[in-house]
Amino acid sequence: MELAKEKHQEIVRHLSDGILIVGESGDILYESPALQRITGYSPDERVGGQVFEHVHPDDQQQVQETFSEILNSEDDEIVTDQFRYRHKDGSWIWLETKGRNQTATAVGGYVVRVSDITESKEREERLKQTTARLEALFESSPDMIDIHTTEGT
Repeated sequence: MELAKEKHQEIVRHLSDGILIVGESGDILYESPALQRITGYSPDERVGGQVFEHVHPDDQQQVQETFSEILNSEDDEIVTDQFRYRHKDGSWIWLETKGRNQTATAVGGYVVRVSDITESKEREERLKQTTARLEALFESSPDMIDIHTTEGT
């Protein structure tokens, strides 16, 4: 049994996504080592603290509403959210969380998988800016612009 526990701990230690176990009041009961790679904070710095502590002020209400959804969810329901989070170095990163109510299991809390989606959010923002610039160019151009595609030919 001890060997199986060690294997499970090793698997969790090397996941790219972080795992949190959170109590009903938002207190962090467990934080996997992967979260240190994502947020910069060690589990020792966060366990016992509040899960909402470093959430961007503009995203606080949304995150608390999502957590409330997790509290009221069925065991098999997954609740997802995306928000900004203060990295230990002071920068803002984007996180995606997927939470599940596991209070009726041996876990005894709410399990939240945490992924860093900063790069995809930055790509999304660059694409929006590029699209807006191209739309402005097309709308303000005094010349006729014709776009030809080779699709379907």
